Amino acid sequence: MLALLLAACMAALLRTQGLLEEHLGLALAFMWTPALASVVARLVLREGFQDVSFRLGGAQGRRAVLVAWLLPALAAGLAYGVAWGGGLVAFSPPTLRDFGLEGLPPLARFGVLLAINLTGGLLISAVTATGEELGWRGYLLTRLVAAGVRYPVLWSGLIWWAWHLPLLVSGRYRVGPEPWLSPALFLIPILAASYVMARLRFTTGSVWPAVMLHSSSNAVVQAAFDASSSDASLWVGESGLLVCLTSLLGAALIARWWAPRLPAGVTPRPSPGP
Repeated sequence: MLALLLAACMAALLRTQGLLEEHLGLALAFMWTPALASVVARLVLREGFQDVSFRLGGAQGRRAVLVAWLLPALAAGLAYGVAWGGGLVAFSPPTLRDFGLEGLPPLARFGVLLAINLTGGLLISAVTATGEELGWRGYLLTRLVAAGVRYPVLWSGLIWWAWHLPLLVSGRYRVGPEPWLSPALFLIPILAASYVMARLRFTTGSVWPAVMLHSSSNAVVQAAFDASSSDASLWVGESGLLVCLTSLLGAALIARWWAPRLPAGVTPRPSPGP
């Protein structure tokens, strides 16, 4: 079902010109294909919707949402800070002329831009990120666990990356300056984010920390840090080398601090033989 929906969206995109971000309706359709596919699967298999876990998960859930909100900004701040400070990429925040803030110094303008995207920008990003997370962490991941698939988090991340591949290979979604190397590097932060979101999902039993992390990452990295970098680079961006390193660092910190448990309603079956 996911493949059919993705193919239909891709066919529609190829009939247009420009990047996916220039076609907001298609972008929304793309990012909701995992959710729609999961809804069809739930209805056909008569599985219901209770295990989506829309509850926040109490105090632990609130802490997880807070971590998910701030982690992308901290990881990106470290990666881009090194790139800007080391002269690898030029620091050039937008003028913010529409807000009447063009007179502010660059660092102040960046601070305003970051605050905007950690609040209002995040809410806009959540409209699309929720569509992905209802499918990836709300359905696919838990079914891989329940089926006893070995390395379910790894497989969920690889599927998530493969879902991006038609966009990446066609050049309609740019994650870096190198058309072939960048998609390969993009796998690293995808797997790191998959691990963090799975950890938070299983710790809290809630899908909302995954939605928050995905929304915050898209809003902060793309609309604040990338927008404040003057040129494309292998060092930064969603497939940048420094972003890859800080993504792995964030995943390692989460692995140390958060202990996973299965969400309610998910019972693992014995793993299949070799």
